[in-house]
Amino acid sequence: MYGLPKDADLRFLQGAELLQLCVGCHEIIANFFGDISITIQSPFILRVANEKRISPSDLPAGAAPLLSLVGTKIEKVAYDTSGRLELFFSNSKILILLDDSNDHESYTISHGDDLIVV
Repeated sequence: MYGLPKDADLRFLQGAELLQLCVGCHEIIANFFGDISITIQSPFILRVANEKRISPSDLPAGAAPLLSLVGTKIEKVAYDTSGRLELFFSNSKILILLDDSNDHESYTISHGDDLIVV
């Protein structure tokens, strides 16, 4: 919807450990250590290095592959102003969030009192 601001600084995500996934009918909330959460409301991609992409889109069942990320840490973050966000986890999986809607929020990132809406 909005993409990411050019001056976005998402370094706070590096080292964040995923503690919990909350699954609803229309969203997934990933809660990390350190008062960080990401609410996903659009299609996403979960990739494993050298394996075929998995692109779940139906919620809530599409959230099941994300359970393998619980207890792992984000090692690297890559993003661009289009809103594409890639989170590289310590178990060699990559969660890719996409900004695919012109009408609705695709995902939000909360860090303490700060909120980034994409």
